[in-house]
Amino acid sequence: MKKEVFIRLFKIEESIVKSINKIDNDLIIKTISSVNSFAMGNNIRENEFIDVENTYIFKNITELSNDSIYRTRNIYNTTFVNNLICFDTNEGFIYFSCSEIFIK
Repeated sequence: MKKEVFIRLFKIEESIVKSINKIDNDLIIKTISSVNSFAMGNNIRENEFIDVENTYIFKNITELSNDSIYRTRNIYNTTFVNNLICFDTNEGFIYFSCSEIFIK
């Protein structure tokens, strides 16, 4: 998917980073996010948080602002700035570009 679609529909928010790897020129980030699960049936309501694991593959990354992305443990938010993806992390802001994004 395109970067703009990723930021509008699938942005990463309040996630714990499980792993970050760079294979060839692709950046692979696995995150764990807590999501609110709500179910109702037979007058029973359940409202709890469950952990969901996601894998993001950023293809052909360029313009990586710094190598501190590999020490990142939390991603608070992602935005799109001057055609670059921006991660707000526990290591500060990290910027990079990529050609495409896959989500598993």
